[in-house]
Amino acid sequence: MRASGGGEPVVLIHGVPTSSLLWRKVLPELAARGRRGVAFDLPGLGLADRSRAPHHRARKVDLKAMAAIRRLQANPELGEFRIHAALAQLGIHLSPRTCGRILALHRELGAPHPDAAVPHEPQPMPLAAQRRHQFWSVDIRYVEDHDLGTDKPAYAISILENFSRALLASAISPAKTWPRSSSSSARRSRRTGRRRCW
Repeated sequence: MRASGGGEPVVLIHGVPTSSLLWRKVLPELAARGRRGVAFDLPGLGLADRSRAPHHRARKVDLKAMAAIRRLQANPELGEFRIHAALAQLGIHLSPRTCGRILALHRELGAPHPDAAVPHEPQPMPLAAQRRHQFWSVDIRYVEDHDLGTDKPAYAISILENFSRALLASAISPAKTWPRSSSSSARRSRRTGRRRCW
């Protein structure tokens, strides 16, 4: 910002792409006439601070993206957010809003509209509890890939209360032996009644 003189202020605004330097000869003239001249720089121009927001180059929609969205749109269950996530896995980066606009354009051109949800009877929850601590569930998972500092697999054991669906306890226990084959561990799993997730 540039200012000079005293008295009633006069604000001088420059155009684009100039700066307050444009008014450098006018400011002393205003001061000589008893006015206070104030010239400031518009954001991003002259001496004004540049925006610190990250600058992203414009993402353009190409035919590859349009074709991928058209292919994914064959599944009427997918909306703009799921298509956005699927495109990101394919290396195509578009915003969910852009995906929604392309979906709407395809629908206007004859793509299938999403079907209305089919009403269905709610199914009762198995082992639904009528009061606290009536039923507990135990979930045991066999984990090979972990960050426990050992190369041996481990068991993740969780105890859940079915009425409030609260996690009552949880522990990680190292496995004693490494399973030799998936068939023998599956037989062992059936015999002990444990549920395993690979």
